Amino acid sequence: MLTQTEIAQLCEEHERWIDSGGKEGKKIEFFDEDLKNLDLSGMRLDQAIFKSCDLRGTNFSHSS
Repeated sequence: MLTQTEIAQLCEEHERWIDSGGKEGKKIEFFDEDLKNLDLSGMRLDQAIFKSCDLRGTNFSHSS
């Protein structure tokens, strides 16, 4: 299970990926991850992949 700090770092890299048109950073691609109860509010998650992840209780408010 990822910590809130780890997910924040991954989201920063994902935002760099978005802003650079894929030339920098790294796209978020989660498969079968336990992401319960994380705070992803306000994160830019355009084109992020959350396949077969447990997202129960995860806060996506104001995310794009």
